[in-house]
Amino acid sequence: MKKITLALALLGVALIAEAQTTSLTARIAWTPNPVTENITSYIVTLDGVKVTAPQTCTATECSVPITITTLGSHTATVTAVNDWGQGQAGTGTANVIVPGKAVNIIIKK
Repeated sequence: MKKITLALALLGVALIAEAQTTSLTARIAWTPNPVTENITSYIVTLDGVKVTAPQTCTATECSVPITITTLGSHTATVTAVNDWGQGQAGTGTANVIVPGKAVNIIIKK
């Protein structure tokens, strides 16, 4: 088994993953909104499906665990919510691929 590590950040949303099989155990991570915005929750989606796993937040990072089971491009969105409504969604993408073929193979003595 080979270990794959994947990390990509875009617009403050990161997708960080490690795997040893055909599924990736990962987490969607983002920088929390300022305390002054009185955030009550975050809505997190992966490929358009709401992520319902518990979120954890520190002063510098929030995250939620996910599992990716398919190759290809995956999109995560995070939307902050307070008593006045929802903000705009931040978006991050990651592309899960298999390795390319080895090249320049020679047998040396």
